[in-house]
Amino acid sequence: MSPALEARALLLDTHPYREADLVVRLFLPDRGNVSAMARSARSSRKRFPSGLDRLTLADVRLSSRSGRGMPTLESAQVVEVWWNVRSDIGKVAAASLLAELLLKAHVEPGEAGPLFEFACAVLNRLDSAQQASGEPAALLAAGGILHRLHLLPRPLVCSRCFAKDAAAPTFPAWLDGSTGELRCNAHVERRSQSLALQEHELQLLTLAGGDPSDFPIGPELAAIASPVLQRLEPLLVRTFGSNLRSLAFLREIS
Repeated sequence: MSPALEARALLLDTHPYREADLVVRLFLPDRGNVSAMARSARSSRKRFPSGLDRLTLADVRLSSRSGRGMPTLESAQVVEVWWNVRSDIGKVAAASLLAELLLKAHVEPGEAGPLFEFACAVLNRLDSAQQASGEPAALLAAGGILHRLHLLPRPLVCSRCFAKDAAAPTFPAWLDGSTGELRCNAHVERRSQSLALQEHELQLLTLAGGDPSDFPIGPELAAIASPVLQRLEPLLVRTFGSNLRSLAFLREIS
């Protein structure tokens, strides 16, 4: 029996298994995505008195036999529940996109910690906001994850201009949907495969790479955030897969 692992984790999703078990999808700050079996979780609350609801923060204990197969979730003590997120459909849509992208992300060593901190900060931002709109909140989630996976350039300036220490690029700026490289209007080569971004839209993507508490998620920005999110979709699909159900849900409620 391998030593038990105790860690703080985000509970991202659950799936029923057999008669009483649950497969729980977790995100850990030092490991990224982990799937674990919560045995008898649907028939007994002894080990999971607070339940195993998605999008909650919990202190978990995991064990496995000789490090092989799916680990067992021995216990989960809830630390944080973002109740206000669950009461607003726009917040639910943004949080669902956040969870889906984290579940599908290929996380390299060193990326899990920043992603974990970012996800918790986004959920705190959504929970504390008096007014929030699904589109800008979803743009924060998507743009912030792309930044932390190093799939958006930082700083968000033209790769050609930046290399030459030139002045700020002309607009629109063009984001290559296949490489994540940014080019100014003077240096773009494949416009048909690139996303045209105006200056104010580029500023929103730049903000997504910073502190989530500084990102505007109010309804007054929905008209600006919506087209940026749509133009980011090819990059999201290429990175995370074509079946992004949370984006479809966001379109339904908008």
